[in-house]
Amino acid sequence: IVLDDITNGRIIASAEVSMEPGYYVPLLDGWELEGRGVLLDTQFTGIIPTASSIGVNGMVTDLSLIGTLSGGGVETRHVLLVEPVTSIIASGLAMIF
Repeated sequence: IVLDDITNGRIIASAEVSMEPGYYVPLLDGWELEGRGVLLDTQFTGIIPTASSIGVNGMVTDLSLIGTLSGGGVETRHVLLVEPVTSIIASGLAMIF
């Protein structure tokens, strides 16, 4: 997800992760696993990354701290993506603890 020309506001995102191990690996049919999704938000001012946020199964972040401080004079771009490796680690920890 890419958000352009942001001067102020907030992102509030939530996620629900569904895991069906039996669908991909028939040997694991009947297992129930608890999953987590990790969302990354990277903020750019021009081509320079200026901030980043991370959330597990959702996040709340200010869209543009720089835009707020400058009175809307600076626009930012946000790139949001689900990070698969960290999601796998977070899901593994959720099943252990």
